[in-house]
Order: sequence, then structure tokens, then C-alpha cells
Amino acid sequence: MNSNGTNRDNTYNLLRNAGYYTIEYIPGKELPRPVLSDSGIRAYLIRPQALVMELRSNRLILDAGIGSADWMRECGTQGITKVGNLFYAKGQVVSIVKKESSVENLDDLLKQGPILCASEYVNITRDYIMQNKTYKDKFGSKKPTIVFRGEEYGENPEVKILYSDGKTELYITKGADMVVDFKKTGKTLETLNLRKLDKIMNSQAALYMREDCSDWKKNKIEEFYQNLITNNDWIDEELVTKNTTLKEGQWIYKERFKDELNK
Repeated sequence: MNSNGTNRDNTYNLLRNAGYYTIEYIPGKELPRPVLSDSGIRAYLIRPQALVMELRSNRLILDAGIGSADWMRECGTQGITKVGNLFYAKGQVVSIVKKESSVENLDDLLKQGPILCASEYVNITRDYIMQNKTYKDKFGSKKPTIVFRGEEYGENPEVKILYSDGKTELYITKGADMVVDFKKTGKTLETLNLRKLDKIMNSQAALYMREDCSDWKKNKIEEFYQNLITNNDWIDEELVTKNTTLKEGQWIYKERFKDELNK
């Protein structure tokens, strides 16, 4: 289950609306291992970036989890299959520069000379940069240098990607030329006098499971997913948090989500 801020609150409501009552998973007061009312499910609280690695682990730590498309792409989905979308935690992974910067695109930035980029998404950022035509013309297939907790790897020190480990936007004030981060509304960018350069990908919450689960577990996970999407009416997260007339955990139905279930 997701452990991030607003997403944590919405996961709690998602479970409760579907009839999965929880012990020790009240947002802000949760323990790492909450208990669900379904005795056939053993639940853990985990960060989305850690979920991917534990689903891929050959030690069979987890069978399924609520994660997000951005971290699936960042960490790789080998051995993992998506059960279905959950339609919250929606946002974009974007590249970001100072608002007053003269660059209009990544090409302009690369033409200026050596660049330093900060991000938690070092793999997504590397691919985004390497797919750029200007980068290919200047550096060919050389991989940007990634700096991760004191270690450096890659072939091109002219373009460095620094692992940020959170509070990524602030790295521009520390001297980074660009950052890559997840954004929902862009309000933080306005506050920090930053702006979006490019959208790299869309992301949202979804339920994922191991491909090698037993048939019993696959059926249980599919039953769990169907309960989640059948017993919840979906709403944009902003409306949940801003509309104080809504009761806690209440969701307003959006007709457009019907067609998305099978994507």
C-alpha cells in the first residue's frame, strides 16, 4: 500500500469504501504493517519506489501492491504485470528550469554546454536526455554520468544526473541547470519561480502483481481489484481535499473513468 501524503489518504479511503476495514492505517497514525479485515490479505506500508523492487525480488516478499506508473518505469517491470488502474495520484513527470531561463527546450540547454540535472528518477531522466536529437548529435550513444550517493557511473561527464532523494525542485537553487520531478498541479513551481520545460510522462496509481503468482493468489488479487473499482466512485483528488462539504471517504462519480478501466 502507498505511503505518500495525499496518496496515503486516498488509499485509506479506497480500501474503506471497498469494505476493507483497517487497523493501524489511519493516515498520520499508521504502522508499517496495518491489518485488513480480509484475513486472506497480509498488508504492508511501503514507498512506491520500494514496491517495484520487492515485487521483483526472488525472495517472494510481496505478491501485489498499489504503486504508480512513474516508479514502474523508473525501476523496470520485469516479472510484474499491471492488474488495472486506480485513477488517483494522477500527475506528470516533467523537466523543470528557472522561470527566467532563456531556454525553450532541452535542445537549447544542451547547446549551452555542460549541464547538471537533479532527479529521483535517474533512469527516466537519462532516457529522456539520450532520446534528444541534439544530445545524439553531440554525444552519440554515450550515457550521461549518474551520481548516486557518492558513486558515479556513465560515460559522459558533460551531462550529469544527480540523484536528489527528495525536495528535488530546490536543487535548482543549489546550482542545477534542470530538475526532473513529479508534479500534480504546478503550484509549487510557481511558488519557487520555476517552470515546466517538457512533459516526459503521465502517471497514476494502479494495482500491480508478480507474474509468477499462483493461480489462487492471482484470483485473490483480481477479486481485490474488482472490489476496489466496483465499490468506489472516482473523483479528482483536489476536489476531495478542497470541498469541505464532502464527508470523509466520499467519492463523486465521474462518467469518463468507465472507459479507462480497460486501458
